[in-house]
Amino acid sequence: MLFWENIKFAFGALFANKIRTLLTMLGIIIGVSAVTILIGIGDGLRGEFSQQVESLGSNVLVVTPGKLDEKNFNPSASFGVSTLTIDDLNAIQEKVPSIEKSAPLTLLSGTIIFNGKAVVNLLPISTTQNYFSILENELAAGKYFTEETLQNKERVVVMGGKAAEQVFRGGEDDTRTEEELARDAIEKKIELIGEEFTVIGVMKKKEDALNFGGSDTNQVVLVPRDTATEITGETVVYRIINRVKSAEDVDATKQEVRETIIEQHHGIEDFTVLTQDDVLSVFNSFFNLLSQAIIGIAAISLIVGGIGIMNIMLVSVTERTREIGLRKAIGASGGNIMFQFLVEASAISVVGGSVGVGLSLLSGPLITKFFDIPTKITWEAIIIAFGISVLTGILFGIMPASKAARKSPIEALRYE
Repeated sequence: MLFWENIKFAFGALFANKIRTLLTMLGIIIGVSAVTILIGIGDGLRGEFSQQVESLGSNVLVVTPGKLDEKNFNPSASFGVSTLTIDDLNAIQEKVPSIEKSAPLTLLSGTIIFNGKAVVNLLPISTTQNYFSILENELAAGKYFTEETLQNKERVVVMGGKAAEQVFRGGEDDTRTEEELARDAIEKKIELIGEEFTVIGVMKKKEDALNFGGSDTNQVVLVPRDTATEITGETVVYRIINRVKSAEDVDATKQEVRETIIEQHHGIEDFTVLTQDDVLSVFNSFFNLLSQAIIGIAAISLIVGGIGIMNIMLVSVTERTREIGLRKAIGASGGNIMFQFLVEASAISVVGGSVGVGLSLLSGPLITKFFDIPTKITWEAIIIAFGISVLTGILFGIMPASKAARKSPIEALRYE
């Protein structure tokens, strides 16, 4: 009975100062919602990336410039000047029989221009006809370029679905379907790297478009390799993507490709050969670091909320000194007083944590919809955030509760 009376007293004190209680809860509400949302964004990005990588198939190998180490993740190692060349690709095709097809990727500098207007955020890339079969792209309209296209160095491009929409869709009033827009794009002229190109194909948009070849197939504008080389004189390769004949041979093929390119580079390993599992492992290590950083930031915000609880509870103890003295005079023990104030601190954190979780559940879908950031609010994130908030309330409530419990009833009754 005494247990429930203490809880009743605690909640009565909180409701007696509604505004102060609400303001005290704000730190916990913001902290818990921030923790849950940030962890949700991290989990959403991790899940989407994993899905996209797995959609490529387990028999794709990618050679990237720079040496990546999954234990000491350094993404900048793949940036800068590439040491990969078309000779490396030729060596792979000649010396590694388990490779079915290979294709080079080279980023082209320059902006896509259509009807005198520049279109940003697209990825102009030069490659060969093998690109399409390795990544298993489907056409919405038109055709891919062929071996003959490369040999004739034709000024043609194949565009990703989103790229075609960005270039050719005429605003919100343009109600054409994806297929209609793709068909209308065929034979249109665009300008790139100072030359005029004709659109001969538009690929269907893919949900899982990000590939660890380094490009989003929805955003690419693909130029025949030999055409781009003739125009720019660029011989460096940004990525080499390969399809292995059998998924069972991927690990052995990876080693063969590695040895082949080391031989091409005179014993220097200034590149990385990545399988699907390697990419997931490298980026999982990155996301783990990101999660740890998020938890650290969240911990700081919750500590700030906890300090707010402690300060308000200390003020409350001072204000209610006579009440404490009266309760002790009629038989309440120090433990009863301490329990009451701990319940008050815990109630603030529990209610604040609940509101914070509710806000995060409402915010997650809105963030995904309006900011196009995948957010996955999981029960694990909710439990972690809510548990930390409750623990924060208890820990930061101990000092005020202890101070209240130690007060002398005689001195407390004399307090003005």
